[in-house]
Amino acid sequence: MRAKPLVAIVCGLMNPIPPVKAGGPQLVIWNTCKHLSDEEFDWKVLSLWDEAVDAFDFDRDRFLQLRVGNREAKISQLAQKLPYRLVKRWFGVVRPDHLALNLAMVRELKRMKPDVVIVHESYSLCFMVARALPKAKVVFYHHICRMHLDLKQKQWERLLKSARNGIIAINSTAIPLAIEKFGSSPKNEWVIINGVDDKLIHSSVEEFEPAQKDSNAFTFINVGRITPIKGLDILIEAMETVARFSSQKARLIIVGSAAVDEGGDLAFEAQLKERAGKIGNDVVQFAGFVPNDLLVKYYRQADCGVLPTRLMEGNSLFLMECLAMGVPVIATKIGGVPDVVRDGLDGILIKEGVNAEELAEVMIGMISEKELWGSRKTKILYNAREVFDYRRVASQIEGVVEELLISETRTGVDS
Repeated sequence: MRAKPLVAIVCGLMNPIPPVKAGGPQLVIWNTCKHLSDEEFDWKVLSLWDEAVDAFDFDRDRFLQLRVGNREAKISQLAQKLPYRLVKRWFGVVRPDHLALNLAMVRELKRMKPDVVIVHESYSLCFMVARALPKAKVVFYHHICRMHLDLKQKQWERLLKSARNGIIAINSTAIPLAIEKFGSSPKNEWVIINGVDDKLIHSSVEEFEPAQKDSNAFTFINVGRITPIKGLDILIEAMETVARFSSQKARLIIVGSAAVDEGGDLAFEAQLKERAGKIGNDVVQFAGFVPNDLLVKYYRQADCGVLPTRLMEGNSLFLMECLAMGVPVIATKIGGVPDVVRDGLDGILIKEGVNAEELAEVMIGMISEKELWGSRKTKILYNAREVFDYRRVASQIEGVVEELLISETRTGVDS
């Protein structure tokens, strides 16, 4: 008999927790779970093992990294010889490494027998967990805004059946879009907007020195994945126009590397660098991959963050980090971006499908209003640091678990 309920938080993605490699959901889980209280519940966080975590200092009792065993590897290999539809119907996933990870997760969860399982960002793992643990409370945690695009009607219905106790979304758009398309709703739904790394949120504004800031140049910045869906091709094309017609010298710093992203587009990155080289290395600079604890130095030298994304964003960490440093932003009004950026207060929201010429016009306008946006820096910073605090995220997660367990107690009393 347990003294306290056990809550398992599982990550069905291929990067580990602690987030020693790139990965948005892994950062969210890591930063949230550091603030979870163990007064009412016991917590375990499960992710894939990676050798990089062995040199990292963390609470190894709470954060568990699973190795894929011989049995999981053999089952995954065998599945590749079976008909695709059969494997997809039985496991929900066919890709060998993902299937093996899911099997390892299920094996550990069956051993642990948690009361509540919160499955992050893996439809197939949610399905397998629900089938393997029929008595557990199961919640799906969605980190972007694509359920209405990624799923078909039958898949949505299976997700609702698997996430039998509800779905957590990180914006106010994801679940309504799915309900509108599919016509059915989860048993419970919650919106928990993400946070920003503690070191940034609780730092002094003067704590970090900027990295070679050019006081004569208006500096735009983009941090994140190097992929067409983030609109970086449009951004560089717009930057060419900005450099030509702006009354003030301007530059763009792009932070990120396709080489460190799962499925990173190296060819696209090469095309961007070739195009940028024609504009001038003093106009567009590629910083490469920068560890999270060093990103602040780049935000300190930025005047404006730009994200002309085509992706149905969940909560853009890049935008939240900009705002937490008092940096106004220009971003596509899509997905969860309006939950993060207050149009006209934190920056400017642009329409979906904006072209390079239209983006350049907004960027030039930002330069011309540099003093106005500079005067708003402090208000932007303090509002963001209050809203995007992981202590708030952890408190909301605890609230979800309490709600589920209280509901179970009331059900038992009523029966």
